[in-house]
Amino acid sequence: MKDENCIFCKLANGDIPTATVYEDEYLRAIMDAAPANKGHIIILPKSHAADICELNDEYVSRAFVLAKKLAVALKKLTGCDGVKYPSKIMAEPQDELYFTSTYT
Repeated sequence: MKDENCIFCKLANGDIPTATVYEDEYLRAIMDAAPANKGHIIILPKSHAADICELNDEYVSRAFVLAKKLAVALKKLTGCDGVKYPSKIMAEPQDELYFTSTYT
């Protein structure tokens, strides 16, 4: 289900143009428009949820599998030292999973 007032639903469902790096029937992964670091990616479910607690297990499983695949590609492409998944995602009032590259 899509919420017409949700910016993340609009991004996930293509209502707002993005630099998409991956898309399937469940998820869209995009480059952040204001990246914290080179390679800042946001993974968005195409179904609305206020936070990760409202997402069904299928979306969560697919998002984290995708996050790992994108992290491996990100390390190869950017030469970054690592990839961070912010822990605050569990309580954020939004339906996104994002990660950034780290450099020493």
